[in-house]
Amino acid sequence: MSDGSVEGVDYKMRSVLIAAGLVVLLLAGCSQPGPKVAENVIHQVQVSDQNSVNAMLEQARTFRKANPELFGEAGGVLITGLVPGGQGEKIGLKPGDILLTYDGSPLQAADQLIQLTNKKDAQTSVTLTYEREGKKHDAVLQGGRIGIQISSLVPNQSEEINQIIEQGNQAYYQSRFQDALQLYRQALVLTPVEN
Repeated sequence: MSDGSVEGVDYKMRSVLIAAGLVVLLLAGCSQPGPKVAENVIHQVQVSDQNSVNAMLEQARTFRKANPELFGEAGGVLITGLVPGGQGEKIGLKPGDILLTYDGSPLQAADQLIQLTNKKDAQTSVTLTYEREGKKHDAVLQGGRIGIQISSLVPNQSEEINQIIEQGNQAYYQSRFQDALQLYRQALVLTPVEN
């Protein structure tokens, strides 16, 4: 890892993952974690190839604009990857599927889905409605984590995310850890998430 590369993860995504690692470590009580410690957290996170994710997002956004009747009130949440052995894989979800509703609630954004899944316990059955190849499908799963990587179908905010991460990196290297933490949290809010 001395060359700065992390197994196929580009610089921008690597920075996001290090930021996520630092947030996790700081929230866990580690007062001054270094980038090398945070980099170890990266290996516990499975990341889809960013170029593939960008291509899927562009295709899904184009599809959404061309088929507004299919989405109804939903903004849509794109599946960009699956967690091996997770519920998403078990019920047959695939990268490229667009989630429309969770337990009857139209999905507007990835963070909304996370909030909804956190409210349901594993003993509760919920219905997930999704789009694949122009058709709606329903799947029944248990409450809680689905085991998917997701991204909202909203305009691309990668430039804003990169700028915030750079500001966070500068704050970190100036030993302004609380400022860095706040900036990294802000970047994470805007970043595609895994559920």
